Amino acid sequence: MRHCVVFVILVCLCGLTGCGALDATIRSKTFQPGPTEIYTNAVTGFCFPPTVDTFNRERVTVFNRQGNDIGVGYNQPGYRMALTVFVYPIPADGPDSTFDAHFKRCEQTILVQHSDVQLVTNEDIQIWPGNVRHDGRRAVFNYMQANGSVNQAVRSELYLFARGKQFVLYRMTYPESMEGGAEPAIKFFLEDFAWPQDKSGNTGN
Repeated sequence: MRHCVVFVILVCLCGLTGCGALDATIRSKTFQPGPTEIYTNAVTGFCFPPTVDTFNRERVTVFNRQGNDIGVGYNQPGYRMALTVFVYPIPADGPDSTFDAHFKRCEQTILVQHSDVQLVTNEDIQIWPGNVRHDGRRAVFNYMQANGSVNQAVRSELYLFARGKQFVLYRMTYPESMEGGAEPAIKFFLEDFAWPQDKSGNTGN
């Protein structure tokens, strides 16, 4: 099981968990691409530009030697939001090999990390990057999180999709007071962040 990945972005300390498989004997590698560089992960085919709508790219983490288990952070300064895109293989068997079981485990991971967490929403969703539909599931949580010497109420969202033999997971966290602006910003990111074409020439599941 992948350990929790923690990015410190702006004032939010956000536990960002990809929930994929990681060989514990292999150390992850984290790096910062150049400010104008498009980071392309050749194994998964995903490209991560320096900006997506109003979000700025932060660090890239490669979790395994094969290079097909990755997490890329973005932030949105106006809403103090940290967002991470995870792409990682779907296991061939075991409890994480089905979409529903894996989503439930990712959801439970967040629920046990915070004693005061509240599950706000759990629903099926669709997104349309490149005008191609992707079906997935979304969960939204509220909890208190340390911000310096004080605690603040935050909202954290989890989106999970399956693409071929890959899971694609988005995790974003922001102050609860920023919800009104953060929700449209998330929608724009999900629509603007391009997925690669599959081998048949289609983008999507």
